[in-house]
Amino acid sequence: MKRIEYRGDYLRASRTGGVALRAHVKAGRVGLTANTAHGVRGSARITKGTYVALQNGQLRLVGRYGKGPVKLNVSKSGLSASYKTGVGSLNFIRPNRSSATIAGIQVRGKNALILNLIALGLQLAFLMVQLVITISIAIIQVVVGLTTAGFYLVKSAWLAFKERRLEKQFEAHYEALPEWIDAEFPDARTWAAQLNITRTKRAMVYLITAYGRGLDMSSGAFSQPREKDVRLALDTLVGSRSKREPYTESLALMRLLTERFLDLKSPQELANFYLKLDELALADDGRTPLQWALLEVVAARAGLQIEVFRER
Repeated sequence: MKRIEYRGDYLRASRTGGVALRAHVKAGRVGLTANTAHGVRGSARITKGTYVALQNGQLRLVGRYGKGPVKLNVSKSGLSASYKTGVGSLNFIRPNRSSATIAGIQVRGKNALILNLIALGLQLAFLMVQLVITISIAIIQVVVGLTTAGFYLVKSAWLAFKERRLEKQFEAHYEALPEWIDAEFPDARTWAAQLNITRTKRAMVYLITAYGRGLDMSSGAFSQPREKDVRLALDTLVGSRSKREPYTESLALMRLLTERFLDLKSPQELANFYLKLDELALADDGRTPLQWALLEVVAARAGLQIEVFRER
């Protein structure tokens, strides 16, 4: 059944009920309504949501309870529960008493039940879509989080492996340096023993800034050498060898220069000079593995302990 109606303060008009005038007064919990079509009705509120009314000699009990879309309705005819959908109200216990409003037309009974079920189905479908999207986003976030954590874990493990490998390589070379120098590089020991402190420092700086990055004077990355420049002497000393081992040679030269430094100055001054060498290594895109090894040679002879802090 379709129902079209207009409700105002004093006038009510509908297709089925016609036109009726009404007036309403209220005093406390008691209300009195006069309607030209239905007579006089008195009503009173018993408790919150519960009303009792007397109309044309008939007693009526009305109760509406609940917050949100679900409501519990009580009347003389019994108990019912309803759910407010997007188009009306769906009565669970008495489905044929459901109501719906489409384009201002109120529908009751079976048609209202069908419309409410359609609206409820659409709401459930929309909620399911929202649920799927929410779960998908949550899964993506978990996967991204686990992937990121796994990446940093693998990266950390790889860096630790490389660091340990370099440490083993350094330890193997460092322990064998004295015998290797005497057997394979004796002219380097003779050359280092003749240096003064100034030339010793210049040679150590050149080892860090040049050999530490795989460079020498022929690379054109350094200023023009002076006569008897210690840098030329180093390149000549290394270049005159028939079989070159740059990593071992660099460590051997740094060890000889560090020992010469300690012959001329104190361990404390060597520790201070180490800081300058470290700054030079950092000045050009960070330290290379060979620069780390050269600095460790100086630190070992100066009695320093190096702690590496990785950026997170």
